[in-house]
Amino acid sequence: MRSNSKNYLKKLFFLLFLISFQNITFAEENFFEEDEIVACSNFYTSIKKSDDPRVKNLWPRFYYNDFGFYLKVYDDGDWKPYIDQNGNLLVGEVYSYKALEKLKPGDSIINVNGEKLTSIEQFNLIAYSDDTKILTLDLINQNGEQYEVKLDKHSTSYTLIDYSLKDIYISDINIKKGTATLSLKEAFQYNYDLEDNDTENNHAIFKIAKKYLVSVPKDGKKPFMHICSPTKEEFKYSGLLDPIDNVTVRLVSSDKDLIQNVYKITPYVAPFNDYNNLRVENTRTSVQTVRNQFNLRSFPFDKQIIKYQFADSTFEMTDRLFWPQTFTRKTLEEFMKLDDISGWHKNKYEVNRILYRDTVDVPGQYRDALSIEIELERKHGYYIFKVILPIILILSVCWSVVWVDPRELEARLTITIVCLLSLIAYNFVIDAELPKLEYLTVLDWIVLISYVYATVPNFLSIISFRLQKTDLSLSNKLEVISKRYGLSSYVLSIFIIVWINAFSNPDNSSSLISWMVPR
Repeated sequence: MRSNSKNYLKKLFFLLFLISFQNITFAEENFFEEDEIVACSNFYTSIKKSDDPRVKNLWPRFYYNDFGFYLKVYDDGDWKPYIDQNGNLLVGEVYSYKALEKLKPGDSIINVNGEKLTSIEQFNLIAYSDDTKILTLDLINQNGEQYEVKLDKHSTSYTLIDYSLKDIYISDINIKKGTATLSLKEAFQYNYDLEDNDTENNHAIFKIAKKYLVSVPKDGKKPFMHICSPTKEEFKYSGLLDPIDNVTVRLVSSDKDLIQNVYKITPYVAPFNDYNNLRVENTRTSVQTVRNQFNLRSFPFDKQIIKYQFADSTFEMTDRLFWPQTFTRKTLEEFMKLDDISGWHKNKYEVNRILYRDTVDVPGQYRDALSIEIELERKHGYYIFKVILPIILILSVCWSVVWVDPRELEARLTITIVCLLSLIAYNFVIDAELPKLEYLTVLDWIVLISYVYATVPNFLSIISFRLQKTDLSLSNKLEVISKRYGLSSYVLSIFIIVWINAFSNPDNSSSLISWMVPR
């Protein structure tokens, strides 16, 4: 009996211990959450009430003494240069008007100070050397013209906005309206690092963040950081500047009900970051419809480029730049692997930093912009098997009248007219998918030549019927020629139409026909 009582008491004490431990753990978790909320709230309030002019309404600015341009590069885990077909480096971002007066983005660099360069490292050794005061460039512009420029090293400064494309989906491509609808998830961020034109002292905002958001233990353990996720109202209250300060180029519409903004403020201190900085980030989810210029001359064997571009909404290129991060390329690479656009294959993509000038801007002034281009190739199987092939079959039926006795004029005319009406019906189907164009597409040419070949048997039938009474020999010759060359010449005409298109538009033609033209 006593033994049972002891066991019962042991179990009771153990149960009470577990309950107490859970309560303590829960209290600690609650304390942690409350501590973070309080820390972030104090951080917002401190910025709001600060009298330091450097804290509010000032973008972080970085100062450089260079030649006012970068090479055209991409981040693939490591910085790599774009090169042209001759192995030349390319001019990338131009962020100084002194440089823009003499060279343009995309131009090929033949020599730098008389040397042929093939890598970023070679260029940096010359361009960023303290001994290099003048940069002599031999260049080729995009029209194939060669020229030389000399650039003096000069002071530049700008704000840098890091850009990351986290998700993309093309939900609709409307050829008739000339639009494309994209679902996007994008992150824009900037960093408060050092004071303007200072190489040692941290930015005033980082000092506030370090005070309220970073706990540095005295026992040598790693510091603890609070990461703030303010609401839109809290972010606006703090007085921090929103990283998203750009406009979409050629925007048709954007569903405001689907726009979501997620703010994130992250302090970094050693050993998490050697620079000791504060990152301000805004991740936006949106659905945007943009205008696109579609070249439909090769339709339905065409390729199209979907362009998504955004430009700085406020500052010139000398004041603020966008810089695509590694995540953007990784997102696009994953996107290209998916077969998720009905009626289209994905071929390739490009991410480019460009200069943008709106029609309302002052002439000669440019804003920085970023361009994402995705090349799509139309899946032409539908049009081959459900449009072109039936048209050829209709024309085959139409030309079968040459095997009907020429004296059976009524039977011949009935067949040819029915075939012609069928072609007209197919034309309505094609017109429903395309806008009113000032030029003819490949399919338009096929339909047009089909109209011609559909009417020829009609006239041949009438002529042969009349010749049966006046010149039987000539009628028979006409019938033989019609049987031998009629349908075959039609098929040859279609082949010639496709070949001419492939020759004149090799870059806009799909792989089905572009193989016919050597490049």
